[in-house]
Amino acid sequence: MLRAVVLTVCMFAAAQGRPQLPAGVSAAACPNYPLCNSAPDLSIFTPAQQAVIAQHNAIAQANLPRPVVPGLDAHAAAEAEVLAAQGINPGALSHAQAEARVRQFETELRAASGF
Repeated sequence: MLRAVVLTVCMFAAAQGRPQLPAGVSAAACPNYPLCNSAPDLSIFTPAQQAVIAQHNAIAQANLPRPVVPGLDAHAAAEAEVLAAQGINPGALSHAQAEARVRQFETELRAASGF
């Protein structure tokens, strides 16, 4: 009997812990709640928040898969060979470039917010 009570309490606690949507919102109609529409209205955000959203989108666009360009893989391999001959790790170089972009975005954000 005790086992059944404990099992029931655990099942109830697990059911209460799952995410719940507000009334009138279905998970099928809005899988990424609270951003239900495909083109969100950015006017509800402050200018600083809009800048962060724009920067996030720019970073996301920069990290998209590269387009298919004939000969690009051969060029990248040759470039990596030259960098290796110079003692530079190509992965570290691209990481440093990504860090520089983040620092640039942070500077723009600070300038926009007046700090």
